[in-house]
Amino acid sequence: MFNLPTKMTRSEYEIESFKIFLSSQTDPIVIDKNNINEIYIEKDYESDHFPIIYINFNTNPELYYKIVEDKLNVKFHLRLQKIHKNENLDYNYKEDIINDIFCTYSDISTPFLNKDLFESRKETENSDVVMNNMYERTVIYLYKESDMNNSKKIFNTVISEANLTDIITYCLYNSGIKNVLMSPLTNKNKYKEVLLPPITTLSTLKYLEQQYDGFYNNPALIFFDIDAVYIIDSGLESKVYRKQEPEQTIFTVRNVIDADSASSGSVLLTEEKKYVINVNHDALAITSITVKSDQIEGNNYIIINPNTGKTSVIKSDTVQRGDGTYRILVNKFNNNKIQDFLIKRKKEEGCIISLNLKDVDLKALTPNKEFLFVFEDQKVNKEFGGKYRLVKSMDIFIKDGEEFKVSSNCNFKKIK
Repeated sequence: MFNLPTKMTRSEYEIESFKIFLSSQTDPIVIDKNNINEIYIEKDYESDHFPIIYINFNTNPELYYKIVEDKLNVKFHLRLQKIHKNENLDYNYKEDIINDIFCTYSDISTPFLNKDLFESRKETENSDVVMNNMYERTVIYLYKESDMNNSKKIFNTVISEANLTDIITYCLYNSGIKNVLMSPLTNKNKYKEVLLPPITTLSTLKYLEQQYDGFYNNPALIFFDIDAVYIIDSGLESKVYRKQEPEQTIFTVRNVIDADSASSGSVLLTEEKKYVINVNHDALAITSITVKSDQIEGNNYIIINPNTGKTSVIKSDTVQRGDGTYRILVNKFNNNKIQDFLIKRKKEEGCIISLNLKDVDLKALTPNKEFLFVFEDQKVNKEFGGKYRLVKSMDIFIKDGEEFKVSSNCNFKKIK
């Protein structure tokens, strides 16, 4: 184990404000911070293109049913901040983690059937007492309004004499999508004519990658995150970072339990542009899904090209019992890179690390970073140490006094 800091810094978070905007009211309804119990954020970078966010808060039935009735127009403003403290543990400054307008999607249409009883109680009893006694926990799923609207812009045009960078820029600009982090494309080809069918912006981006031999030498990660839209290389060949953003997060996995190795949190090495996070061995699990995957869907592929009628047989380099099972796929776009993408993705399933982290700086867990795992046990390090990519994160903010503590569960796949 090389020399790295052991004392971690615990990151704390605070709800600066949570407001509800109803179309029937001019002024927003401010939810008291004491009534907010939990915030959950899930980001699945392989299966989804948007984060799943919900907020758990206490409210009275009257407000709850107003939200239900106004579900097509209601808006929410959430501001979540990270608290930076100095050495004396006094508040230094706060940094926005979330500060945006959200909408919600709900299938609930149940009317306020007890409204008359609720109103009569407010008339005959102390109104404040009634309201306080009728608080119930409510969960609202939040979706960033700008991304949900802008990602649905429809294109139906033909672009001539352009490369994919030009075409993607055109799509993003005309959709009003801003704050984009896009890796430099390795596909530099110039296309004489590119048809953009009448599909959404998000579907157009996926279509372009499949139709025109990919954006990168690895599958592209397209994700509308809270603070930025990622269009990045999922491997290590082409990366992009914010200004002065650390480029690597190092996880040091300890063998024994002691005060330092059990310390939660993270530390930023400013000069090295790296985050370091100590991981206790009992907070980590290493799995392989290739044996199970082979039984369910098959690890090997027979790919049919409908344009030429030719077939390609791909034998994946994975751990499995026996020779493995084959499944048939159709390469409808005649993408020359599809075989390389499949082999890389299947090989990554052979080593997946799951972590439970406490009080970390969430900036250390962004998908554009390189993640390095270093094990104190050199024998283990030889087999499982190396470079990984983040495929999923689940962050739970739970109230702890005035602040919120964050617990993060993350999955990583070994790529090198």
